[in-house]
This record gives sequence, structure tokens and C-alpha cells, in this order.
Amino acid sequence: MSHLTTDPVTVINQAVLQPNGTAQDVPSPQYKGYHHMTWYVGNAKQAASYYVTRFGFRYIAYQGLETGHRCVSSRVITNGDAIFVISAPIRDVNALEKDTSASDQQLLTEIHANLAKHGDAVKDVAFEVDNVQAVYDRAVQNGAVSVQEPQTLRDEHGEVVTAIIRTYGDTTHTLVEKSRYRGIFMPGYRPVDLEDPIQKYLPKISLEAIDHCVGNQNWGEMQAICDYYESKLDFHRFWSPDDNLLSTSFSAMNSIVMASPPPSLIKMPINEPAIGLKKSQIEEFVDFHSGAGVQHIAFRCRDIVATVQNLRERGVEFIDIPSTYYEALHKRLDAMETDTKSKKQWKLREDLKEVERLKILIDFDEGGYLLQIFSKPVLDRPTVFVEIIQRENFEGFGAGNFKGLFEAIQLEQERRGNLPFEKEQQNPEPPPRQIEILQIMPTIPLHPPDPTRGSSISDSQNPLPQLLQTPSGLAILELQGTINIPSINNDITTIDENSEDSHPTSTKVGRLVFPDYNPDDPSSTAWMKRVHLYIGRHQRLTGEVKKLATPLGVLRRKPVEDDDDSMTDTSNIEELEIMEIIYYKVLFSTRPEPFFPIFSIWAVLVSIRNAYFHPLSKFPGPKSAAATPIPFVKALVTGHMVDWVMDLHAKYGPVVRTSPDELSFIGPQAWQDIYTNRPQLPKVSKGVFQSYNGVPVLATQTITEEHTRQRRILSHAFSERALREQEDILKRYTDLLITKLQEQVEQTEKESSVTLDITRWYNYTTFDTIGDLMFNDPFHSLENSADHPWVATIFDGLKFGVLTTALHHFPPLPIVFKYLLPNSIKKAAAQHFDWSQEKIARRIQTETKRPDFMTYILRNNEGKEQLTRDEIDSNGSFLILAGSETSATTCSSSTFFFLKNPA
Repeated sequence: MSHLTTDPVTVINQAVLQPNGTAQDVPSPQYKGYHHMTWYVGNAKQAASYYVTRFGFRYIAYQGLETGHRCVSSRVITNGDAIFVISAPIRDVNALEKDTSASDQQLLTEIHANLAKHGDAVKDVAFEVDNVQAVYDRAVQNGAVSVQEPQTLRDEHGEVVTAIIRTYGDTTHTLVEKSRYRGIFMPGYRPVDLEDPIQKYLPKISLEAIDHCVGNQNWGEMQAICDYYESKLDFHRFWSPDDNLLSTSFSAMNSIVMASPPPSLIKMPINEPAIGLKKSQIEEFVDFHSGAGVQHIAFRCRDIVATVQNLRERGVEFIDIPSTYYEALHKRLDAMETDTKSKKQWKLREDLKEVERLKILIDFDEGGYLLQIFSKPVLDRPTVFVEIIQRENFEGFGAGNFKGLFEAIQLEQERRGNLPFEKEQQNPEPPPRQIEILQIMPTIPLHPPDPTRGSSISDSQNPLPQLLQTPSGLAILELQGTINIPSINNDITTIDENSEDSHPTSTKVGRLVFPDYNPDDPSSTAWMKRVHLYIGRHQRLTGEVKKLATPLGVLRRKPVEDDDDSMTDTSNIEELEIMEIIYYKVLFSTRPEPFFPIFSIWAVLVSIRNAYFHPLSKFPGPKSAAATPIPFVKALVTGHMVDWVMDLHAKYGPVVRTSPDELSFIGPQAWQDIYTNRPQLPKVSKGVFQSYNGVPVLATQTITEEHTRQRRILSHAFSERALREQEDILKRYTDLLITKLQEQVEQTEKESSVTLDITRWYNYTTFDTIGDLMFNDPFHSLENSADHPWVATIFDGLKFGVLTTALHHFPPLPIVFKYLLPNSIKKAAAQHFDWSQEKIARRIQTETKRPDFMTYILRNNEGKEQLTRDEIDSNGSFLILAGSETSATTCSSSTFFFLKNPA
């Protein structure tokens, strides 16, 4: 966004303001590096075994029942200098021994609460320092929250001093001073010299140390956490990438790397989500972790190619980097080689083909390079993952890899159902362009009314939040979308470009309201999430307050006065001085929304029009159904559609209006008129089946020519000849059904009565049959007498299919519903399509003449009208549903009537 440039005031984007040093001249503490990381898990033995078998850690120490610890078990494992302490509760807080100490009770309660909220997670990141007392005192005096005051632990190997302070979320930092300790780990732990027998069968993993540890924050929390590390722990801002490197077309984040005082042995990148079209990886973490926490741990190694190869052989899963990344990488490398101005001082030691095969990322500059790769989440929750990194004279964090990495992570998020449901299109619509209205509203004074500063916001009912009452009292306003500025008659002031005074004038264009601000709790920042901007009478924008990643300096240009004693004429020289500092921006990313009364009036008018002036208004039926689709939708979602329509026909005759734009016919002539006349009536789809890849299937194709083309190809699989040739397949599963039913009867023959869920067995049969006919691969439900997971997924999706159909009767709702759809349903839809697509691909690659659906489709899929691969995928996914559950329902109802009305 461009900022207002005025004279004598200019907003300079690059005026970065560094924090002042502390008042006391105290030497900075010495941080020696990471000491260990503590995990809270449900089962320490199993979790430790995972890192031993997958990442090559080894056991070095233990604490538990055998060491006198009755509530918590901890296992210490290491690889190189990286140490994990994996702790788990072994008692319930409500079933403790009588002599359990208060500290043990507190620890046990803390672990159980942490597990309930976060699941398995990193609880503590421990730093080794030269003087715990000094670091702790300095931090607490500057406002850090103390969890444990310095205490000394002793055993026969010496003593260790520790203290604990709180950081982001529920995470803590343990400060460790152990210069006088010679033991294997810490006092209170029993050394363990245990080599897991499985290690001799697995390739060796050699890690050096923890390179960095990344913490994810919720919206708007990154700056406060970075300030915390600066002011409390004397960290400094080591690195921060450009915003354009931290975003794709759909998601974005902000990041700042904080580092301990030089030589910067501890690096703590801090991330937060940024506004994008889809949910970012940071938002996904915060959602599933229930707040801020450690997102990933980076292990440094010397030979990343061998390390990753061995990790893959041990079963570690890494994210899949798209091939387009490596195409761009080759171009970047070639450009550097051919650039005559380049001062490249390194040569890639690794085989680039091996790097690409293993999906390793590379970033570089003239002085060196790094290689890195990221695992998939190591937990069931998509929260914590691991990074493997190799540095070759390069201290960056892979900024050149961010876009490729984000795209890969988005694919993983989509597979987990944690992105919006629709697939990304070939040419996605760009996000709304930011509208520059700087001439109207460049900066907003956000300080309280002050006669010396000119007019400002005044709202006695909703006073300005204290956080925005900064010395400058300025914020940047950003708008997205289209807004119409009515007559200027409201309450927000702007800077007048023509004013010679540097203070704002009273040009009024709107009114800001902070509905969630509580003046009784001025320290809370919850109000920042929701801000209303009222413009005129009928427009309201909803936005949020964001702290700027880099404060903006508002500089005053001031001519230097002439100096008679000077030999140089300096009358035209200008010097700059900082006049104001802008810390916040108010971001409105939604389009103007009308007030609710307007919608109510619109709904009433539409209902009257539907009931009395609609082209179908002359047809008989209840007025409630004519005015609104609500009665129709109610019958649909409650499962009473058939009864409801039959009752309407009994009352109103063979033609009934069931919805504002729908009629129901029961006369035989209707079939003739609707389906056999040429040209046919246009087809309409209301969400009965929405293909996951967005390609319409035969049943939902509304373009007559396209419907005819698809039907011409697919019909060969359902011809009389095809059915005769498929008879053996149908007979095989029918015979298997009878055999299984007989087995069920024989197993329960000793009981007085035998009850079978015949619908379930019909579903086993039809799904096995359609799976064999479609994919040459049945679900084996009959053999196993149980639903295949895929089948269970389909049945769960059917319920939401009805809801989707209902929502399509209210045009705006399907769009909103996509974003409100539970992640479990998104994941199920993606899983159903992925399974179907995979089986179709496998079937296409299998050369066979068996008379299944695919044989007929491929045999006749020729010429200009042939089906595309996407159309085959979408129709295959649909046929699994259309040819199975519907057939099973028909068989079930037929059996019911046969038994109800025996011959």
C-alpha cells in the first residue's frame, strides 16, 4: 500500500525504529545453546521408541517408578547434541497416593491439562546459560512471568541450577546452568546405557544439534512475542523475510527470527498467520493445537542426502515438493552461473539429481547455500513436524524456498481437509485489489480528542481502546473491495494535504466502532479482532486492528536556517526528524454489507412475488410452498419428502407446485412431454452430486450437447450386450451373498430366532459388484462381512449430500456452506475422490478384456467427442455411488414388500 506523502510531513516505510537499550548498563547474558526440549505425551515409552526407530535417537537417561517418581515417567533420548525429554503421566490426578507431594500433584495436573488441550506437544524449550540467576532476574524485572524460581539440583555428579519462565501460549523456557555438573543429563535421572536392538538392522542417522525451533502464534500475536524476547531475554531480531516471500495465491504468514545475543547460538523463528484466500498452515496449527506453540524443530546435519535417504528407509514421511519447484531451481542456478556480475563463492557438493529425487529444497546466495527438507506431521494432529537442514556458509532460513514449500504444505492441508473444499482452478480469480483511497482516508488519528491536535474520533459509548492511544495516535487504513463514499458528514478525520499545519484537520468520512472493547479490561486485545467502519447510512465494513510488522516513521522535512558564519549556502538543505510513529493498521478485508432490515424487506418482497406474480403462480399447491422453498427443504432433510408430495397430490391433483420454481407431476403424459419430446427441456442441477474435481458428471450435466456426448460414451457399459457379458460377475457376487447369509443362519441356528440386517448385506453385495465392474477391484465387503472404510465414508457423505441439495434452494447459502463445512466432511470428500481416482488410474493401466465398465468406456472413447480423463474420474466417482447404494435400497424395499405380501 502506498502511504500519503505531504509537505512538511512524509510517511517513510523504511524508517525502522529499533528499541532503546535498558536503563542499566548490565552485560548481556551468555546463552550457550539449546539444552533440551521437553514433550508432554500420553505414553512416554512408545513416543521415545518412535524417535529412536524413526530418527535414530538413543536412550541416555530415565526417570520413573524405579527412581522414586510415582506420578510421571520421563525418558531422555539424544542424537548428536539434540536432546528430547519425553514425559507422560502414569497416574490419574483423582487416584493419587496419600503421601504424594504438592509439587507432584501440580505437575501431574499440568500434564493432564496440557494433553487435553494440545495433545502430544512440546511443553518446554530449555536454554543453557552461563548464569541462571542473572538471566532470570533480568527477565522477571522486565516483566517476564516466573514459573519456577532458580533452584539447585544435586547428585554425586555435581549440581545444576534451573529456573523456568513462561513464553508464548502454554510453552515455557527452562534456564539451565550446569558448568559444575559431570553427569549424563541432570540430577534425578538414572543413566541408561541401552541400545535398541532394532538399530543394528536400520541405517545410521547422524544429527549434529538443534538448529532452530519455530513457534506459531495466533492472529496479531507475533510482534508482542518478539518484543517479549527482546525486552525479557535480550534476544535480537536476527532475520525477517519480505512479505512477498511468505505468501502464495491462497495463504500467507508473517515471520521474524529472534536470536540470542551474539554469537546467536539460539534461534527462535516466530510466525503468525496473514490474510489469504485460504487457511494458512499457521492457522491450521493454531486450530489443532488450540493456541500458540512449537510448530517444528530443525535438526542440523553434515550430509543431508545420506540422512534423508536413511530417514526415508526408516519410514519417515516427508512432504512432496512439486516438480515445478525444481524447474524453477534449475533456472535460478543457471542464472547465477551466467551472471557476469555474480560473485558466487561456492560450488554445490551434492548431486543435484539426488537432491531432486529425495525432494530436498535448496536456497542460496553468493556466499553459500543450505539444503532443507520437512517431514509430514509426526502426530495425529497436524501440528508438530521436523526439519532436516544442512548449512554451507549460509545463515538464512530458506526464504527462496518458501513459496514452493507453502504450495507443498497446502497440498497436504487439502488432503487433510483443512483447506476450502473446492479444488484450485487452473487460473484462479485474483483476490480483490486493494482500493487506494489515500486522497480521502490515508491515516486515521486513533488518539483521544485533544484540542491541540485537532478533531478526532469521539464516541462516548465506545471509548477508544487504550492500546491505540499511542504517542502518535496514528493508524493506516486499508480497504479491499468496492465502496461508495457518500456525502462527507461523519466522524473520522484525515490529514489535509493542503494544510500547512502538521496536525489533522476535520475532514470527516466515516465512524469507527470497536464493539468488543471493554474499558474495564484495557489490557485485553480481544477487541482487535472486530472493528466496524460505518460509511453513510447503509454501508458497514468489518475488519480488524493489526500491529505493523515494521513501525512506520512519520518524518517532518524542516529546512535548515542560514548560518551567516558558514561558507556554504545551506538555505535549500532539508533535514528530517521523526515526528510520529505509526504502530497499527486497521484492515478491512470484507466487502460492504447491507443492514439486516434491507434483507428482511427483500425476503418479504420475493415471497410475495413468488406466491402471486411468478410464472408458476397459476398452478395449484400450498401458498407457503409457492412463496418459499422452506416447506420443500423441511420435507427433504427430515426424510418425509415422498409422503409430503403424495399428500399434496392427493389434495391438489396430478400437478402440484412444491417449491417456488418446481412442479411435481404424477400423470403418465408428463413423462412423454418432459423426456421424449424434442428439443428436450433444459436440465437443471441443484446440488444432487457435486464432483470433487469440479467436472460435471452425466447426472448433473446441464448442457444438453455435453450430456448427450457423455451419455453416448458411457451407455456402451450398460447396453444389453454388456449386461449379458457381465452376467458371470453379477452371478458370482449373488452366489457369495447367498453363501454368507446361509453361514449367518448356521451360526445362530441354536437361537430361537434369527435376525439379519438384509439392507447391510445388500450394500455389501452391490458395492462389491460395482467396485469389480468399475475398477476390477471389489471392496471385499462380502468376504469380510464388514464395510470397507471407503463405503463407510460414502454413507457419511450421503447425509451431507441431502443437506447440500437443500441448500441449493437458497442461492447464497452453498457458497457460505463451503467455508462452514466440517473438516471431517471435506476430508471424506477428498478421500473418496482420491481413492476413486487412484483405482481408475490403476484400472486404465491394466490391460484386460474382461467385460467391466472401463473396458467398454475405453474401447469407445475415440474421436472428437471422447471423454477427458477428468470426466472419466468424476463419472467413476459418481458411478460408485449411483450403482451401489441405490441398487441396495431397491433390493431392500423389494424384499420388504415381498415379505409383507407373500404370494
